[in-house]
Amino acid sequence: MTTTIGDRLLWQDGAFRISQCAFCAHKSAEGSTCSAFPGGIPLPILRNQVDHRKGHYGDHRVRFKLAVGEEVDYLQATGLG
Repeated sequence: MTTTIGDRLLWQDGAFRISQCAFCAHKSAEGSTCSAFPGGIPLPILRNQVDHRKGHYGDHRVRFKLAVGEEVDYLQATGLG
């Protein structure tokens, strides 16, 4: 059966979420690091178990900042409205 990437990314609402980090202006293009966590983003943040708009231990007071033009996609993809 042949499917497109779009077909494979369809999930029931709430069944799958994309990390908030994918939409953050501080995210590095070099893997799972950012300005707040240059040594590696903690799993609870990557998994959206912690809303990084509210801060997290060790983030050097650098909080999530939505990248320009990403608001609608962020809200739909993460469920962190």
